[in-house]
Order: sequence, then structure tokens, then C-alpha cells
Amino acid sequence: MTRVNPYKKEIEEQMRELYQSLSEKDRRHYSAVEANKIGYGGVIYIFAKTLK
Repeated sequence: MTRVNPYKKEIEEQMRELYQSLSEKDRRHYSAVEANKIGYGGVIYIFAKTLK
């Protein structure tokens, strides 16, 4: 299995902070957009990064 890691750690932290400031509806939209930008493996990657 190939690991997906498209963002640097600093960017991931900024994404996490933004994610935590959003409403539930906006979190879902944001996650979908980011996962779509990444492509294959994006859903799992975003799920893992936003729940830390």
C-alpha cells in the first residue's frame, strides 16, 4: 500500500486548526474538497489528519 503524504507538517497543522474552527457542515465540505484534490487515498489521508 502506498502512503499518501501530500502536505508538509506545517500545512497539516494549519489545516487542522482551520478544520477545528468550522461548523460540522463546513467540516464535511472542507474534507471533501481536500480529499478530492489529493485523489487516490485522499479520503483516508484527510480523515486521519483531521481527527488528531
